[in-house]
Amino acid sequence: MPPTPANQTTQKAQRSWMFWLLIGIILLLGVIMVTAPIYSVWTQPYPDLNFSTFFGSLGLIMMLLLTWPYIEHTASIQTGTESFTARKYGQEPFEHPYTAITGHTVRPNFDRQRSWTELVVYLPDNWFTLRSVDFDNFDELVALFSAVSPAVPYRQVLSPGEQRLARIFLIVALLVGLVPVWFGFAAYQPVDKQPARLVQLSGTLSSIRKTTNRSSSYTGFTLRLAEYPDFTFYARRKEFTDSLRTLPYALNYPPRLTLTIRAYDFRTKIS
Repeated sequence: MPPTPANQTTQKAQRSWMFWLLIGIILLLGVIMVTAPIYSVWTQPYPDLNFSTFFGSLGLIMMLLLTWPYIEHTASIQTGTESFTARKYGQEPFEHPYTAITGHTVRPNFDRQRSWTELVVYLPDNWFTLRSVDFDNFDELVALFSAVSPAVPYRQVLSPGEQRLARIFLIVALLVGLVPVWFGFAAYQPVDKQPARLVQLSGTLSSIRKTTNRSSSYTGFTLRLAEYPDFTFYARRKEFTDSLRTLPYALNYPPRLTLTIRAYDFRTKIS
């Protein structure tokens, strides 16, 4: 009969401040991923989804990077006289007889914050990693599994459950990379050799503002018409042969304007 720890109730891994910090970051990223598209849709007549795509992709990538290291850690373990029951983060607990253990490894490990000793228990179709920083009775667990299994060299393996999670992570990572590409193709407008059809919009000018780039250089004007209050029209300097700088001074009051825009933009954004 193998030696068992005096306390045979379930031992749960201790939660360090780093664990709760990661949980907080993941929750924050989740909130950003949900609120970003909602904010874009509710605040813009024709939402710009670049903001949502960027933060959504960033959030998914960060969540994958933050959660993957915890998949291999053991969240709880219960020892008995003939078997033990262990559970990893995000998985259901399973009972395993001691006779099913094929070997164990005890080795030092570390990350940027701390160092610890870890016990790796190998089974034919699974494995468990127990860390000294997670379990108060770590020495007793080492003595228990050393008595029921031989010491073997460390090897990196994935259980069937971890393989499924790895496939899910791979699919999500592919989606993260393909979604921005899909948005790009969806927004792409093929170049037509024929001149674009144009339409004219007439209305009363409600505001005109000068636009600049990041270096504060003049780039043109934004115009808004009282008849189309939800839309902003851009007159960019580089698209006109004549100078636009005198445009505000050339307007009559009350200023009536006729703007010429592409029929495609009128059909998809205004009408």
